[in-house]
Amino acid sequence: MKRIQLKPLSRIEGEASLEVLLDEKGRFRDLRLKSDLFRGFERFCVGRPVEEMPFLASRICGICAEAHYLASLKALDQIFDRPPPPEVRRIRRVFFLAGFLRDHLTVLSLFAAPDLVARSPSPEAFGGLKDLGLWEDFLEIRRALKEILELVSGRKLHGGGGVPGGWLKALGPEETTEIKRAVSRVHRGIKRFSDLWQEELFRSLDSRNTSPSLGKKKAFLALSPDFVEGRLCGVLRKRRLSFEDYREAFTETVSGEETPTLTVFQGGHTYVVGPWARFVLWPSPKTPSLRDLHEMILECLKQSENPFSGVLHFLRVYELVLAAERLKEAVADLGPFRPVSDEVSVPARREGVGLVEAPRGLLVHHYEVDARGRLSRVRIFTPTAQNYRALLEDLKEFFEKAEKISEKVLKQAEKIVRAYDPCIPCMLHLLKLDNSGTS
Repeated sequence: MKRIQLKPLSRIEGEASLEVLLDEKGRFRDLRLKSDLFRGFERFCVGRPVEEMPFLASRICGICAEAHYLASLKALDQIFDRPPPPEVRRIRRVFFLAGFLRDHLTVLSLFAAPDLVARSPSPEAFGGLKDLGLWEDFLEIRRALKEILELVSGRKLHGGGGVPGGWLKALGPEETTEIKRAVSRVHRGIKRFSDLWQEELFRSLDSRNTSPSLGKKKAFLALSPDFVEGRLCGVLRKRRLSFEDYREAFTETVSGEETPTLTVFQGGHTYVVGPWARFVLWPSPKTPSLRDLHEMILECLKQSENPFSGVLHFLRVYELVLAAERLKEAVADLGPFRPVSDEVSVPARREGVGLVEAPRGLLVHHYEVDARGRLSRVRIFTPTAQNYRALLEDLKEFFEKAEKISEKVLKQAEKIVRAYDPCIPCMLHLLKLDNSGTS
């Protein structure tokens, strides 16, 4: 049996390789997506005070730090029975959305641009942005987002300030004014950025390529109708479902010696989380500019038989505009904030669950604690882990349709991986334990 290995896969977060297995006649037999970046957060956090988890969780990934932090903090709100007041929820929302925008902006600019909008080959990572005249806009948006994060959380990266039910970073009148100015800069920059990206993506969409079609997916799952608030909803065979507990929606399963732990939708179905699921499950936007873009994407989906040809990245452009609008709304009523000094008491509950819509999809933090508030179990379901089964199925379908496994085919397979935008450092559930119970 012949093996072809793509190592490392280019332009994804973290490091991974794709191993394609061929039979004696060179026909596709199987594939494996591998990574050595498992770091065991769910194991080494056990025994630590649960109050430390937001700080630790934000270190899981440098690009999704705010999403992990807020999901962890929401789990603590439940454990200590401390519902956050409206002003705290508003500050947390600003913190989360600034991180969300930075993530999508980076993915589109660094990972997707060379595939979709670069007009000429360039050795520079941001050559596509420079071709489009967006380099200065990119830097300005990033600068403004960093300022927002530092003002709200005390640091530009891995910031914080959250406690169960509260937020410790005070905001004075001058700081709130600076935040609003920075948000206005972000909003203006995203508008120009998205307008040019929309034009380029329409130009680059190709309905003739052989990428798999997202339309065949049986199930979608997302927190609806917002990035950080709402109910867990799903669609299975055009039937809309609502769940009180994430465990009602999906479960883990192991299939074969070479297959990592997978998550499957109720009944064993493959499901998808992320921009596509949110687009399907969230209501149409009311803002005119967003509504027009929403209709544009719907029309694009009707015309293209293969949404992987670029529509997934188009959805990220749509979410850039959506998140920028939500951020503008969040700071409209933002005023000076003085944290209430109230020490955390002993846990009121033995477990807590925090859900947010991270840039790559639904993120779940589930903690169990003992009577002293020490972690006895940590479960973290990341978007990459949940999308893993769908990604494998789409790659297999793609290779099975290929007449010959050529270099061109292998490059197209990389584009499919990038369309899913896997975050390899977050693949916490993608490692099986050996018989001794050690990783």
